[in-house]
Amino acid sequence: MKINLNKSNLDKIEATMGMLKNDHNNNGATTSLVEILEDSFPGYKFNVTVVPYDEPRKLFVMSVYPELSTINKIIDAVMSNKNTDSIKKLWEENKVWTIEIDEQLFTMDELSEKELTAILLHELGHVVYSNSLPSRISLILRYEVIKTNFRNKAMLKNNFFRDIMSLPVLDACISDGKRTNSSIKEELKADKFAKKYGYSKELASVLTKLMNSSKYPNNLDIDEKISKDTAFSLQMLDDFRTRRDNLTKKSLIGLHENCISPYISDVLVHLESGLFENSDTSISVYSGRKTEFMQELADKMADEYIKEAFGFKKKLSRIDPNDIDYIEIKINSMASETDRMMIVSYIHNKLDIIEYYSSILRNPEISKKYYIPHSEEDLKIMTARLYVLRDMAMKHKIPNQNPSLLIAWPAGYEG
Repeated sequence: MKINLNKSNLDKIEATMGMLKNDHNNNGATTSLVEILEDSFPGYKFNVTVVPYDEPRKLFVMSVYPELSTINKIIDAVMSNKNTDSIKKLWEENKVWTIEIDEQLFTMDELSEKELTAILLHELGHVVYSNSLPSRISLILRYEVIKTNFRNKAMLKNNFFRDIMSLPVLDACISDGKRTNSSIKEELKADKFAKKYGYSKELASVLTKLMNSSKYPNNLDIDEKISKDTAFSLQMLDDFRTRRDNLTKKSLIGLHENCISPYISDVLVHLESGLFENSDTSISVYSGRKTEFMQELADKMADEYIKEAFGFKKKLSRIDPNDIDYIEIKINSMASETDRMMIVSYIHNKLDIIEYYSSILRNPEISKKYYIPHSEEDLKIMTARLYVLRDMAMKHKIPNQNPSLLIAWPAGYEG
């Protein structure tokens, strides 16, 4: 990767930061910043926006987002169970980045042009040129998707429903608000850009000032954010599929009303208009029943998933208790996160089958057509055992095979 971040370009970035401190809405300054960045990082394209400050919101500092098409490819890769290296490669290949800078940064008199430049370089290095974020996104999305019910998994095979999973990825790109004195020290150690280009002192200073500002948010750390956002997105899918579309719409509207980022706002508008009747065009296409059409599509996706995963045989296969015993043996021999992922996935595959069998037993009309080789009580006992095994798998301590390799596993997944 060729980087042309010379002293001349660094001086120019500092100058544009000074221009934006004097006039936050200076379009010439943001245009100039784009030109400098594209000269400094050949082959890359940048969009830069200064996000207006409205009382009384907190300071979000800065966000750096990849193209939505890249995010969709990453979600596809997670759903296809591609390895983490392939997901990191998708991230590295993204060539268009959108930078959103909080206007409040330019109203803070105590921040110098050099400090503002330091935080820009830090966020660029943290998001664009680091493997940490795509690795974390990949790992946490996998775990959350594995844990969801098979009907949600089925919906995620559809391009539109899958787009809802872009929300946790986008939120992860917003500057991390969970900073402490010790975490700042760790960030400084890991920051190659600040160190390489002579901004270590300014970065330490600006991070400390931001953390001590009354406007600075006390957010979740990045792993917690991704995990909670993914669970929230999956819950929206579940609400929509089960005809609680009013809850899905309320969630999307609530997110939109509280959204600071213009980039994420556009995504939320796309999601809402894709599920609900918001325009004459959408109503004419779906004959006035767009929401119902999308819910029927969700049901169809679930039916196809069942056919593909379990088959439609009159006599359904028995779940062998030995398979469940075998899981416990494999848990005790796990040697890597890949082993853990495979075991948790296998456990949830069994849970999907049990849920499918239970849904048949609960429906008298459908149950007449199939022979289920287990009672409801049997299925409940197996479900409870599988959840115990899942907890064992998640808590199992995996030995660190390469102590020199720093891997920041999500909170709660490190054993």
